Amino acid sequence: MKSLIIVILDSIRKCKLRKYEFEIESYINNYQQINKTNAEKAKRSFSEEWLRLCPYLGRANRFNEDGASKLGQALIKYSAAIEQLPCKESEVIHLKELIDTYDRDKDCRYKISIKEALYFNLGLCWHKLGTRYEDDALLAFKKSLFFLLEQSNHKSYAGLSAYGFRKCNEFLYKSLINEQLNISSPSEFNDPFDCPILVLLNMYDDEINKLILKAYNDSLKIACFSRKIKLLPEISEQGEPKTNEDGNPIYLHKQGCDKDEYLNELMWAHYADFHKGVCIKYHFNAKMTKMITSSNRIISYFKDVKYSENDMSKYSNKDSISVEDSFFLKSKNWEYENELRYLYFDIDGTGKHKQIDIPNCIEAVYFGVKCAQSDKDTIRKILKDQKLITYDLQENMIEKGIEFYQMEMDMNQFGQLKAVKL
Repeated sequence: MKSLIIVILDSIRKCKLRKYEFEIESYINNYQQINKTNAEKAKRSFSEEWLRLCPYLGRANRFNEDGASKLGQALIKYSAAIEQLPCKESEVIHLKELIDTYDRDKDCRYKISIKEALYFNLGLCWHKLGTRYEDDALLAFKKSLFFLLEQSNHKSYAGLSAYGFRKCNEFLYKSLINEQLNISSPSEFNDPFDCPILVLLNMYDDEINKLILKAYNDSLKIACFSRKIKLLPEISEQGEPKTNEDGNPIYLHKQGCDKDEYLNELMWAHYADFHKGVCIKYHFNAKMTKMITSSNRIISYFKDVKYSENDMSKYSNKDSISVEDSFFLKSKNWEYENELRYLYFDIDGTGKHKQIDIPNCIEAVYFGVKCAQSDKDTIRKILKDQKLITYDLQENMIEKGIEFYQMEMDMNQFGQLKAVKL
């Protein structure tokens, strides 16, 4: 008897799902574009009952393939309709509850582009209510940017080597003692056109742009490294990674990069205090990359910077820019850096600087030609008990001490540097 009741209830539920599926598709088709003319009708036509489908998306018959997308698209139409009309506080609060419900549901977890649009519309709605709701609008825009940036994050990396050129100062010593990495807002970078989206947002005296710019300045932090080998393997005409005779992917050197990173004279001059600083070789693990989870409010990932002679100027008369060009595009004048960039976005972030833990990730330290003996002694003392920890293919832990090198002028090849192991 009990099983019969379950079968009947399941049949009723499936009938309701099919009915709601038809209703949602009709709603989406009826409101291809939301404007002031149809906004009121679109608002009244939206059914809150549809959001109750979320717990059943993964178990529905035909609806499970794109049910989460259909619900999201309908909610985007509804949020756009509210934004088009004179906003009421109660309606925006209710909209926030609906969007948060959609965001939290496990079947909607990877509907990232939809969530980006939903939280952006929510930010617009909060903004229309006035300055009293500025913090609510700012948080909504931060969440929208969170999902925007996540769309550029596709891979985590284990055993990723990269080099950082640093000045010898108290900030460096503190980071070494605490085994931390200092990351900064792009507003602190030496290139005023770095992260072009921030420059473009700052060009227009618009309240929405100012809020989005503040969201970036609060939440976005970046660390810059040098790496001569491209992060992604070479791709064939068929779109597959090229492999060598052993079947391993082929990774190409970056343009014009024919020597090791620690031999880059310009990097020593520009970022390591004219050889009075150090170059640190890091060996990062997969934990450095944070991807979307049900409760995550931080995303972080690595990506190579690309350099162009022409791509920067094309944005002079454009009102949109891709994520890759926003944060990973620089003028060709900077190509000597061979930059690998670490992007970190924290919805709850504030300030221009942040420290993140990177235990057991330093592989080697190279002292500049002019590095003071007192700085060398201090750094070696700080790192004397620290280890680099890596893992082999069988997940066995491997420990080894940090190596130290002294940069010297190579008298056999005048004008070149060499590293001498200490």
